Amino acid sequence: MISLIRQFANQFEMSRDAIGALGSIIVGLIYYLLATQLRISALDDSLGAGGLPRIYGVLMMALGVVLLVRSQHRSMLRHQHSVNNSEHTKDTSIGTRPFLRAGGFLLIGVVVVLALEPLGYLLSITLSLSTLSLYLGARLNSLLIVVSVLGAIFLWVLFALVLQVSMPIGVLDLLYRIK
Repeated sequence: MISLIRQFANQFEMSRDAIGALGSIIVGLIYYLLATQLRISALDDSLGAGGLPRIYGVLMMALGVVLLVRSQHRSMLRHQHSVNNSEHTKDTSIGTRPFLRAGGFLLIGVVVVLALEPLGYLLSITLSLSTLSLYLGARLNSLLIVVSVLGAIFLWVLFALVLQVSMPIGVLDLLYRIK
């Protein structure tokens, strides 16, 4: 799959921005199509249940178009610059490193999703923030731990208390039972 994407990108001299833009357009289109299938309820406001998701889908597609145009404009400028300076164009092919890095992020995300039920939201998000920070090159120190704990608490307050989304308790349930 990666080699197929790389061949496609090299064949059409597509930059990473162009590939990201096409991805944004595709995700926005899928999001919009799924939003149009939401049921209409008698309790809906004037925007409806699918109104905001449709807007998000359109905005995502529009952002993709803007990024694609910008990417192609930059590509044309680079090509003109290299022709004017009679230099060879720089190799813009996509290597495997970005895909491996993205695979690492995906793996961390999958582990977090699998850990949500047994560990609970607070503990799994704290661990995921720490792990992602370490993966991005941060040093393991007390600041990293404090920021991860406070970030998880902030997200829990936002989702559990403000938005009233039910969060898995996990091993912290044992503390509640002890009382």
